[in-house]
Amino acid sequence: MYDELLKIWKAEIWNEDLVELPQDFLLKIEDYLKKLAEEERMLDKRTAKASLLKVEEQNVKRMLREIANIRYKKLVKKLTDEEKEKIAVGSTENKNLVKMLAST
Repeated sequence: MYDELLKIWKAEIWNEDLVELPQDFLLKIEDYLKKLAEEERMLDKRTAKASLLKVEEQNVKRMLREIANIRYKKLVKKLTDEEKEKIAVGSTENKNLVKMLAST
């Protein structure tokens, strides 16, 4: 699951458009985090494996936050661009209407 998340994270960073997420992505991530937490609980906290699991969990959570933030920014940009386009089209239409009315 870590590799899949890493792939999505990189794609989200480098692609201008939203990356399509697998349908069961959030369920898989939730299960993965539960599994990591369970493994962590069963280990002696002083072992190298426990430390590595903790770092892995932190990395997963960081990537998820970054994916969410990047996707949010992309959505806001897309909506803003669409609104700008509507305003520009509206302005052109308004100018044409004013010209048409002025000529009659």
